Amino acid sequence: MSRNELLINVSDNKKCPICKSLNLKIIDKIESNINDFHNFFNLVLCKTCKHRFISKFPNEKYLNELYRNNSNYVIGQYEERKLRKQEFIDKGFTQVLPDNNHWVLKFINLKKKGTYFEIGPGLCNLYKVFVEKEWICEALELQEWIKGPGIVHKFDLIKKDKKDLIVMLDVLEHTVDPILLVNKLSTYQTKEGLLFLTFPNGESFKSKILGSKWPMVHPLSHLHFFSKKSIKIVLEQNGYKDIVIQPFSYVEVYRLLRNVPKLVIKCFLDIFSLKFKSLINRISEFILNILDLLNGDQMKVVAKKIK
Repeated sequence: MSRNELLINVSDNKKCPICKSLNLKIIDKIESNINDFHNFFNLVLCKTCKHRFISKFPNEKYLNELYRNNSNYVIGQYEERKLRKQEFIDKGFTQVLPDNNHWVLKFINLKKKGTYFEIGPGLCNLYKVFVEKEWICEALELQEWIKGPGIVHKFDLIKKDKKDLIVMLDVLEHTVDPILLVNKLSTYQTKEGLLFLTFPNGESFKSKILGSKWPMVHPLSHLHFFSKKSIKIVLEQNGYKDIVIQPFSYVEVYRLLRNVPKLVIKCFLDIFSLKFKSLINRISEFILNILDLLNGDQMKVVAKKIK
């Protein structure tokens, strides 16, 4: 992918992609370690629904092509990610460990078998749970190296039957038009069926304090940062009633507390060595982690199809 292709395939957002308001505010420019992106995008806030989003969106065809090609425009080329990818390719779906403690399972009676559909199953840890429990399982995954029973790689290959459960974890923020995607999925959902979502929380303390330096701000991977109001709009427009909209954090309390003695020692060493910048960074990170526990930078949603 090249800078010229990028310029051809992105366009400015003149209004909020969720509520269509023109009452927008530029928060700041987005720095990036991808040269083609550095200061190319702005982080924008909709004053009406509090939705945050990047100032330019790619077209759908171009974005899908980026994902299929594992482009660094949309997928971070981290060593750990490469290792996990290769491990999945080498061992295959049969060796995937099911995540039997996943939060989604708290809302489901696994013994009452039904139809399960997941968008973006990734390394398939949750998907494997439903396969092993002998649910009727299907998934859509754009990355073609992810293979398993019922997994397809094109939307038009999804079976037309209705699904009891639809799961999209860390997917909605990647899409050009979240309302359109949820609308498509709603036609596959049984009435009273459940929809599960996760995505970065645009109203988190980290988001508000860090602005475009919040690690979740990562064009062209993350396009949207939902507020409670903006995700309610998406759900209500597509016949869903929210059951749960709840912030959560990946910060682990016991690890945070366990590291306090080390933090105190390192802060004293920074003071002794006159490394005040390092001292400020350590204290800032600790405070941000505490704030994240109070209002996490991730959001989980459970919604019921009512129309």
